[in-house]
Amino acid sequence: MSILSWLFGAPGWLLAGGLILVAVFGLVPSISKWLWVACIVAVGAWGAAGYGKAALQARHTREAGDKLLQAEQALRAAGGDLHTAAREIEARDRMLRQIEADASRRTRNAEAARRAAAAQIATLRQRAAATQAYAPKGDTPAARAEDAAAQWLKARGQ
Repeated sequence: MSILSWLFGAPGWLLAGGLILVAVFGLVPSISKWLWVACIVAVGAWGAAGYGKAALQARHTREAGDKLLQAEQALRAAGGDLHTAAREIEARDRMLRQIEADASRRTRNAEAARRAAAAQIATLRQRAAATQAYAPKGDTPAARAEDAAAQWLKARGQ
């Protein structure tokens, strides 16, 4: 407690009241000196009790402030943990979106490859049908190759 707050607070006023009582009782000779001392002691005790109460309140206020500071620090730590968790969630969400985009792209690529293969198979089937429809006649290189292939297959037992 500072000097000014002590002088102008309750203990200061009680001290001033005690000095006034001393002056009054000191000027009145008919009052016993023991009564005078008892009044001064009572006023002093009252002032000391007021000062003690103010000091106790200041201590409680300081303790409450310390508890509030600890609570604020705990909240900041929890806020930091929440911020870290939010960043991790955002990173995982970005990774999931990337995986989904890759899977979609691969699906599109696989579908395009399937369509291209189907078109190529259709083309090959058309060529095979055209080749089967063409039967070489006479002594041409194609007829000789075909005969040689047939003989080779017979020799192998197929």
